[in-house]
Amino acid sequence: MIKKLLSSRVFINSSIVSLVSVLMGLFNFVFNIAASRVLGQEQYGMVYPLISLLMIINLPVGALQMVLSKDFSELIHHKKWDELKVYFAGLFKALIGFTLLLLLILFFLFPFLKSFLHIGQSLPFFLLFGLVILSILYTPFYSMIQSREKYGIYSLNSFAMVLVKFIAGIGLVLLTTSYLGVLWGLLCSQLAGLIILFTNYQSFKEVKKAVIQTKNKNQYFQSRRIWKSFFYAIISVGAFQLITYLDSVLVRHFLPDSAGIYSVVNLIGKASFYLATAVAFVMLPFLAKDKENLHHANRRAFFFLLGLLFAYAVLLLFASKPIAQYLFAGKYSGMENILPLYGFMFLPYAAVSYLVNYYFLSEKTLYSLTILGGVIIESIGIAFFHQDLIQVSLVVGVSGYIVLLLLMIDSIFLHSNSLKPKISSTTSL
Repeated sequence: MIKKLLSSRVFINSSIVSLVSVLMGLFNFVFNIAASRVLGQEQYGMVYPLISLLMIINLPVGALQMVLSKDFSELIHHKKWDELKVYFAGLFKALIGFTLLLLLILFFLFPFLKSFLHIGQSLPFFLLFGLVILSILYTPFYSMIQSREKYGIYSLNSFAMVLVKFIAGIGLVLLTTSYLGVLWGLLCSQLAGLIILFTNYQSFKEVKKAVIQTKNKNQYFQSRRIWKSFFYAIISVGAFQLITYLDSVLVRHFLPDSAGIYSVVNLIGKASFYLATAVAFVMLPFLAKDKENLHHANRRAFFFLLGLLFAYAVLLLFASKPIAQYLFAGKYSGMENILPLYGFMFLPYAAVSYLVNYYFLSEKTLYSLTILGGVIIESIGIAFFHQDLIQVSLVVGVSGYIVLLLLMIDSIFLHSNSLKPKISSTTSL
């Protein structure tokens, strides 16, 4: 059985995507470490919250990618090339309106954002808006690669983007000693990815140019259906991303002088996601293949992950001073006092990131509503308790542990019997 699984398409595809994602995450981690060492507390305390804000603004883009990947996959699977062409044409008309609406909202919020984040310059926000535009344009081409299962192009694109970001971003940071170099690096990276995927799409379009499969060209592209899927997807993909990035933005607002320290502590805390990704990398193909035993296998993998995360938090407890002194060149005085606590407070978020995979495979959406509840608790908590970073860290921890406890009760303990019949009837990924 193991030999058959190792040679299966599900395992190979999952392995490629997971491995590339892990490597990209590690490269991004190194990029942020390098940038933070050069910039120091004040400037990194501005750029990290801006990147977190970008991730929040891009929540609709992530939801759109989810919808497009599903639609493109269906059209490609049934070889409806003409409908796909019409879909793409209609999509770009819709994207123009979507982009203009989003930019209008952002420009309307422009004075508020500058004041909220205590950043007087306008240029970083214009760079941020440029990144939003490129992300929207990038999404349909990325979804096309995903739907066509072109994992070679996916890997090439991923590594090219990380490499361009590293060279351009760190180069400009060293040259200008300004946090704006990081944002310019992100812009160059996004543009490089867009060029690669657009070029690949042009090649694909030429191959399918003369093929006509359907007569009802406008049957599939229906705005009402797409918007309905979009709003469902934004709840599914947005909740966890929101809860993991919102705290950095709120700290920049309430404690601007401490935002740099919190940014690097948050960066180290998020490194625990690599442990969750590694466990998912090993277990996900097995879970997808053997859905009848999904609950039992998920429970074992989850408690194994909890052990790893606890060990990582203990490591931060004892290694906080060397990390502050050597990894960050001593530029973030006081982080060694927060990091031991934050390691334990951020632990539930890495654990929840693994459970998201379980809920995706089991086709349950309870986790989205639970995490949205955590977002509310975290937001209100930080608004009332932000005297120092210790209070903020405790609020982040309490919010995370509440979400984790509720999801553990649901996924680990309540569904040992009721889950099996439902899962066995679904199609394997």
